[in-house]
Amino acid sequence: MVNHMGNSTAAEAAAAAVVETITYKVSWDFKFIIVSLAVSFLGALVAVQLSEQRRRAVLQGKGYVAEVYLGLMSAAIGIVAIWAMHFTGMMAMQVKLPGSDEKVDVTYDLGWTVFSMFAALVFVYVGLRIAMKDKFFSSLNTQATLAAGMQGKSLASMKQASTVKMAAFVSDLHWLVLGGVFTAGGVGAMHFTGMVSQSFSQKTEWNYGIVVTAMIIAIVAASAAFWIIFRFLAWKPNNDAFRIIAAIVMSVAVNGMHYTGMMAATYTPAADGPKDAQITPVTALVLALVALLLIVIPSYQFMISDLRHTLDQTLTKIVPELTEVTVSVGGGGKKSGAMNLAVMI
Repeated sequence: MVNHMGNSTAAEAAAAAVVETITYKVSWDFKFIIVSLAVSFLGALVAVQLSEQRRRAVLQGKGYVAEVYLGLMSAAIGIVAIWAMHFTGMMAMQVKLPGSDEKVDVTYDLGWTVFSMFAALVFVYVGLRIAMKDKFFSSLNTQATLAAGMQGKSLASMKQASTVKMAAFVSDLHWLVLGGVFTAGGVGAMHFTGMVSQSFSQKTEWNYGIVVTAMIIAIVAASAAFWIIFRFLAWKPNNDAFRIIAAIVMSVAVNGMHYTGMMAATYTPAADGPKDAQITPVTALVLALVALLLIVIPSYQFMISDLRHTLDQTLTKIVPELTEVTVSVGGGGKKSGAMNLAVMI
């Protein structure tokens, strides 16, 4: 009798242990992973273009225009490259119960979803403002900045121009790294508050070692992207290849953190878990794509408008000077001057 009761108790304990270890099966649709990569790359590429216009505006003393560029850049990274990428990537996640091919409907809480967007935007804004303090990005004359960095160097080291330039590129990185930390914080804040918004009667458990790894990936990649954007491109503004590379590295920061962070989560069924939230995955995807369009199109429109305005101002200064130029050849001085002006224009 005792043995029977003992065996019964052991069986019940074993059954309870089995129930406790049941977890949702998570698989991934690679079509949406590719789309999420494209979304984050596009947002990052727009931010790279905006950063150059922001630098020009600051150096030209156009304070209001410079702040608009900073706001658009923050939105391009925070809302498009991070937030829109997250919910596009979440469409790739397929959740099923063990032993079943039936998909579990995942929904999102509206409040947490909105909060996650603003969290990304604020962190990225602070990170960008910090990173833009870098000595090359904030310099009117990068050659002079390089020369200042050569002060106190030996004559032998000065003769090695490539060594001096390399030293300049890798020295005094504190603003870029600090900005990268804040921006990576934006990726993490958005990701994990976005995960809190998930709702499908689940309990989420975290592997914090993987969480830390995800954040390290984000910090390193974001800092590297800022190094290219705010230092290298300030030195070599005509290098189109590095614009693409900078956008790729920034999207690596976002996607690397996102998908590594997803590996840290384990979902177990919970009757008292969140369910029936307000936003469906399709609605989240639509919101992400709408956000992409609302940020990307106005950003390029503003850049084009600003460039046209700058060109008009330049022509306004140049044309009156050109109209005073006359070239006297024989008796047709005015005609020759007009022809000369037309060629010059």
